[in-house]
Formats: sequence, structure tokens, C-alpha cells
Amino acid sequence: MSGDKPKVSCLMVTADRRRFVRRALLCYRRQTYPRRELVIVDDGREPLDDLLAGIPPGEVRYHRLAKKPGTVLGRLRNISLELATGDLCANWDDDD
Repeated sequence: MSGDKPKVSCLMVTADRRRFVRRALLCYRRQTYPRRELVIVDDGREPLDDLLAGIPPGEVRYHRLAKKPGTVLGRLRNISLELATGDLCANWDDDD
């Protein structure tokens, strides 16, 4: 039963890398593990709403931040951890 399996939060931090995000979303959607979510923290110049269209609610959680000069990756990763609702967390880098 899938209810017995832990929920996995896949954490993706991105900014202005639409090509990579598109591919990362395709790879994520091909996963067969049933209890998962993708948490995207985006501080890029343009939103990614169009890339997320058609994905069922709850499968991807998108959090957009205003671009701030000097924002460090560690801070953005911490935000993704705060937004995660899974029992386990895994980095889901946009360029892997």
C-alpha cells in the first residue's frame, strides 16, 4: 500500500533556467514512486507558471521569491526545506 511508504519531498531551487526546469519537470513526472512532491523555490526574473500548467495540484508546490542580489543558495535551500511536507527530502537540482 502506498500509504505505508514515506512521502518524499524533492527540492529544486532555480533561477532563470527555464530549459533545465522543463527537463527536470519531465524527469520528475516520469517517477513511479507514489508518495512524492516537488517543491520549487524560484528567484528568477520570470515566473514558471506556464511550465507548471497541466500538472495536477499537490504534485508540485511552486514558491516564487523576488530576486534579491546576494541571495545565497543555502538560504534558498532552507526555504525549500521549510515548505516541504514529506517524511524524507531529496535535492532535485534543475540541471541534473
